Amino acid sequence: MSALKRLVILSLWCAITSGFHTGYSQMAVTETEYLHSPQVSVLVYHNSYPVGKQGGIEIILHDKRIATNGDLHLQLKQSDRESEIMAQPIPPIENPERIVDRGSNRIKVLYSHEEIDLRYHLVIQPLENSDFEIIVNFEEPFDTSSIDELSFQMEFYPEYYKGKSYITNRISGVFPHILTSDVKEKNGSSVLSALASGRKMIFAEESPEFNISIESRGNPMELIDRRQVALREWFAIKVDADLSKARNSIHLV
Repeated sequence: MSALKRLVILSLWCAITSGFHTGYSQMAVTETEYLHSPQVSVLVYHNSYPVGKQGGIEIILHDKRIATNGDLHLQLKQSDRESEIMAQPIPPIENPERIVDRGSNRIKVLYSHEEIDLRYHLVIQPLENSDFEIIVNFEEPFDTSSIDELSFQMEFYPEYYKGKSYITNRISGVFPHILTSDVKEKNGSSVLSALASGRKMIFAEESPEFNISIESRGNPMELIDRRQVALREWFAIKVDADLSKARNSIHLV
């Protein structure tokens, strides 16, 4: 029996919309190993400079890079990072190995965190039109006792979204021009307050150039204004893994 177990299933469906998907093509893997259609491209760890907002999973929509640094974030209990208000990306691997299945247009990236023996891989694959999903699989054994937070996060460029709408299944609002997130206490640590939360989020519905939709079938997502931490930071979505569950602890569709 394989030691691989889908402890966390993370399916991120980004519905890149313009009207009713008129003319949108299904994505395919290119020779340089990223997903591409005439409307949208998804880079898969092609860049290794997350501090400069170039890393992880990146979305290029209508020739504009709207999102970057899509990756798992980890915060350990009683660690040197306790004073920080955001969980940190799992340490990057320079040029991680990509395994490409061109028959199914699927890309897999292998990763590990040796400090806590956390090994996993990410699968990125297209759906209909220019939609795609991300799945995260963890290998056993997976000890959660030292983990304070494990989440998937992705950052969105503020200059493209400031002043545009966001809609969730709970509320609607406008991306602020100036930073608005407060810092609150959670389980004895400081965290950023969310602008909004919900299991479905639609960004910039009024602007086909930047319109994107994400839906969670697991924990609700949070929309965060990280500029409270530093002006170089961006807007971000975050969805926490439910570490009490062995399966489907994160499932975005």
